[in-house]
Amino acid sequence: MSIPVVESGASYTTCDLRELDQLIALANGADTIVHVAGIPDEAPFAALNASNIVATFNVFEAARIIGVQRVVYASSAHVVGMYPKSYVVTVDTSPAPDSLYAATKLFGESLGDLFNAKYGISVVNLRIGSFRPAPQNSRQLHTWLSHRDAITLFDRAIRADVDGVVTAYGVSNNSRSSWPHDQISNAFRLGGPRPPSLKFVAGGRI
Repeated sequence: MSIPVVESGASYTTCDLRELDQLIALANGADTIVHVAGIPDEAPFAALNASNIVATFNVFEAARIIGVQRVVYASSAHVVGMYPKSYVVTVDTSPAPDSLYAATKLFGESLGDLFNAKYGISVVNLRIGSFRPAPQNSRQLHTWLSHRDAITLFDRAIRADVDGVVTAYGVSNNSRSSWPHDQISNAFRLGGPRPPSLKFVAGGRI
């Protein structure tokens, strides 16, 4: 496990998300869980099952047990990855996962629907594009999400006054993106100004 670099005065604790008891102890007292852990690409199913399915279930189950009010879930634009680049994707587009990895992320979104309906946990699904310091290929000119914009996206997802389940695409303001401009700022009411490089495609009210 790599140890993250943290700001002066900040702290962190590690645990194995595959172990529910460890996660409950770690998150006890929290009102929001931001779930970004997991394998971020295609991998053998056994590995994806442990890190993206079991661990994600444990996050939602721990949230239920300790009374967390919101889960912000890092999903992926790969859940609609089988559509051609020219296809205009919105949050109403039917899922079309392009890999086992994408299917595990869609499983996490479905857990959010379940735990909201049964237990009232507010869920924000963030379908992340290509999270990189800079675009690395032609595809990422469509899907790139900068580090700065990702920080803003997650911060607003945590603070937003929303109920139920909201699913949003997070991508920087790339000129080649096929995600429609008319679903950006007005649909995403996160509080505070929108950074000039940041583009959000959102479903529902944030």
